[in-house]
Amino acid sequence: AAMARTHRTISGPGGSPSLPQRLAANRRTLAAMHRAAAEQVQTGHPISFAGEWILDNYHIIQDQLRESAEDLPRSYYRELPKLADGRHAGLPRVYALADTLIQHTYGHLDLETLTRFVRAYQGVAVLTIGELWAVPITLRLALIESLAAMAARVDDARREVEAAEGLVDELVRASAHGRTAVSNLIATRVAPRTAPSTTMF
Repeated sequence: AAMARTHRTISGPGGSPSLPQRLAANRRTLAAMHRAAAEQVQTGHPISFAGEWILDNYHIIQDQLRESAEDLPRSYYRELPKLADGRHAGLPRVYALADTLIQHTYGHLDLETLTRFVRAYQGVAVLTIGELWAVPITLRLALIESLAAMAARVDDARREVEAAEGLVDELVRASAHGRTAVSNLIATRVAPRTAPSTTMF
C-alpha cells in the first residue's frame, strides 16, 4: 500500500532498457555462466555449487526464457502502464510490484502472499486487467533477473579465484629470484587492485 501511494504512471513506451531488452541481456548473462561452468568441468577445475546448479537446471532456465519472450509481445508490453520515476522508472508498474515482492520474500513465493500483496496494492491504486494478467509473467521476469544478477556475481567470484591462483603461481616463480622480485610483483599486481567481492559461492 505504501508503494502504491508513491507510484506515478506515464503513457507511452517508457524508458530504456525495456523489459524485453533486459530479458535478452539476462539470457546472455545466464548463457555465459553456463558456458563458463561447462568449461570448468571439461578442464577438470573445481566448480561452485551455483555453477553445478546452472548446469543441472539450464534446460529449465531456457524454457522459462523462451516462455517469457512469448508471453510478452511488444503490442501487449506497450499497453502496460509504466512508472514515471523511482527505481523502476520507465518499467511497467506491475513489474515493480512483482520485483518488490520477490526482493522482500527472497524469492520464496506462495499464492496467499501474492494475493495479499496485490490486494494491498489495489487498495490504493487499482491495476488494469492487462496488468493483472501480467502478474505471473512479470514474476517470472523478475525471478530471471534475480537469477541473472546472482549468476553474474558468482562469475565475478570465479574470475577472482582464477586471478588469485594465477598470482600465487607468479609469486612462486618470483620467489626463485629472491625477495626483491617478490616485493616488486606484489607492488605491481596487488597494490592497485580494488577490494575483493564478498560473494559466497
